[in-house]
Amino acid sequence: MACGLCWLHPAPAPRPPRPDGRCRPNCCPPLRAYFLRPNPAADLGLLALRLAVGLMMIHHGQDKLADPASFAVNYVVPLHLPFPLLMAHLAGYAEVFGSWMLILGLFSPFGALALIGTMGVAAYHHILTSGLNIHVLELVVLYLGSSAALLLLGPGRLSFDAGIVSGLLGGSSVSSRGSLTPLLCRFRCLGRIDLHAAASCQGARIVRQLTLGCERVKGRDLMG
Repeated sequence: MACGLCWLHPAPAPRPPRPDGRCRPNCCPPLRAYFLRPNPAADLGLLALRLAVGLMMIHHGQDKLADPASFAVNYVVPLHLPFPLLMAHLAGYAEVFGSWMLILGLFSPFGALALIGTMGVAAYHHILTSGLNIHVLELVVLYLGSSAALLLLGPGRLSFDAGIVSGLLGGSSVSSRGSLTPLLCRFRCLGRIDLHAAASCQGARIVRQLTLGCERVKGRDLMG
C-alpha cells in the first residue's frame, strides 16, 4: 500500500522537522495526499460514493450468505473454482464487511479491494456465460469502477481513516515513552535513517545522537 501511495502521490524533496519535533505540513506526503486532501467538495463526493456503493452492495452479500449453496451452484461451479461452497461464503463476507468498511471509511482501501475482487469475478462470470451483454454487465461494471475509484482516490476526510491518519501524523513532540509515529515521521523528513531503525527506543537514542552530531558539524562549517 505504501508503494502504491508513493506512486500515486509522489513526495516532494524532504524537509527538516520543526524545532519542536513535530512534523511539518508536508511530512509523509503520500499519506496526507491520500487521506487528508483539503477539498470539501471532493470529500462530500467521496462520502456520497462510499455510501451509495456500500449500502447497495450489502444486500448482495447478505443474499449470498442467506443461500450459499444456491450461489455456489449457479455462479461458482460454472467458473470451475475449487471449494465452491467455501468460495460462496468468502464472497458473501467480503461484500458485507467490505461494504461496511466503505460506509464507515474505516480501512476503506481494504474494503474497496474486497469489492473489486468480488465484482471482478462476477464480471468474468457474466462475460463467460452471456458474452458482452450490456444489460448483464452494466451493474457489475458500475460497482467495479466505483470501488476502483475509491481505492485510487481514498475515502476523503469525512471518514474514520482520515481521523486516524490525522491523529497519527499530528502528534506531539518526540518522546520515547509516547507514540512512535511522530518519531517515525521526523526520521522520514530527515531522509537519513531507515524507518526500521527507529522502531525501538535504542534506535531513537542513536538517531537523536546522530542528528545532534550533524547539527554540530554544520555549525562548525558555518563558523569556519
